[in-house]
Amino acid sequence: MTRELLELHAQTLFTHDPVGNIVAVNEPGGGRAPRVFLAWTEDEVVCRVRVDLAPELTARVHALLAAPGARCLAAICDALSAPVVEAGPVYRFPEGIAERPGAVLATEERWLHRWLPDWLPDVATRQPMMVVLVDDAAVAVCACARRHGAASEAGVETHPDFRGRGHAVTVTAAWARALRERGVIPLYSTSSANVASQRVAAKLGLIQVGKSASIP
Repeated sequence: MTRELLELHAQTLFTHDPVGNIVAVNEPGGGRAPRVFLAWTEDEVVCRVRVDLAPELTARVHALLAAPGARCLAAICDALSAPVVEAGPVYRFPEGIAERPGAVLATEERWLHRWLPDWLPDVATRQPMMVVLVDDAAVAVCACARRHGAASEAGVETHPDFRGRGHAVTVTAAWARALRERGVIPLYSTSSANVASQRVAAKLGLIQVGKSASIP
């Protein structure tokens, strides 16, 4: 099951060609994908290479996959003459996601105008989008940052003036419950440097299934 979740993580983050190579970032308008994406546990590695990576480099990358994840990452960075990148945790949600009152489905664009205007284009494309309202304005949001048929990755933001009040936990729990009701697997990942995001994961009781990294 863990490997399946890491495969879903890769499929959700990027679009792929028919043989499984990365084409672009999986979001409206696409975006340049990394040359290599890795996701791993202590026992296995999931690897994706960008479709335009030179054949000799692709072969070299695949030859390095037998090493454990962290060593594999360092070796591939060296092979690509890329800076060593940090890995971030990949989480799954527990079977039972506690209901946390306070979040509502974002059905009104006007709710986002005051504090979270950057999310306005996403109301139509990243549903379910859950928000916490203060004085009829959204101060925290969780929506589908990347979506694949079977799974979706959480995208979460709380306006700086409203952080530290548990709003991120509230909207993320509501988002995950809404996805489960639609038969979609909620996934959550973050960077190793994003301590606040990792705290949200801990408060939600998320279970780390591995780590992942993108090599530019």
